Amino acid sequence: MENSIEHNRKQLYKQQSELREIMMKFNRYNDAMDLFYKQHAQLHSGNLTQNKFWSFADAVLGDLPEEKFRQILKNNNHSIAWCIWHIARIEDATMNLLVAGGPQVIRQNNWLEKMNANVENTGNGMSDVEIKQLSSKINSEALLAYRVVVGQKTRELVGSLTAEKITQKVEKERIENLLSEDVLLEDATGLANYWGNRSIAGLLLMPATRHNLSHLNEIMRFRKKHR
Repeated sequence: MENSIEHNRKQLYKQQSELREIMMKFNRYNDAMDLFYKQHAQLHSGNLTQNKFWSFADAVLGDLPEEKFRQILKNNNHSIAWCIWHIARIEDATMNLLVAGGPQVIRQNNWLEKMNANVENTGNGMSDVEIKQLSSKINSEALLAYRVVVGQKTRELVGSLTAEKITQKVEKERIENLLSEDVLLEDATGLANYWGNRSIAGLLLMPATRHNLSHLNEIMRFRKKHR
């Protein structure tokens, strides 16, 4: 099992390097989008594409006891629950507010209530107490379902992009809108400048793929420590 995960994980890194190389090339746009969809699917639950691709998320979250999902290990600041919240919130905010200029998933269909969450921010800059509270109270089933819907919305909006559009930078008004929607805690507002200086292609690379990969690796390390 571990050998299979490691093999597929290495393939994900190779794909990420290739995606970064071809994303901004007009003559490789279709290839880039095909690779984006594949990698994005592998970084989400298999439910996203009816198990069309191997899922790194399922590999590290499968058969995970509820208490381990919420646990914050000694000498660690995060729980697995926090990691899932964090990557889902960042993908939701950046893809919908910045790339699409539309509403976030979390503000629709009572997702906050379903997840038993009383915050909307990405988790960047949360105190240890806030991370512990989120980890202990979040509805894990609803959180995982929310992430699937976020992934579905990302794939829909990426389908409406063009080779010309992805070379453009994020519109300033969309950054201002993001800052007005409680996406970032005060200590993390520097992220808005980082995202604002990237092109749409840059956001598809980071956070929509590489950021997810980074935190799934973190979850994999947590699982090894949980044994």
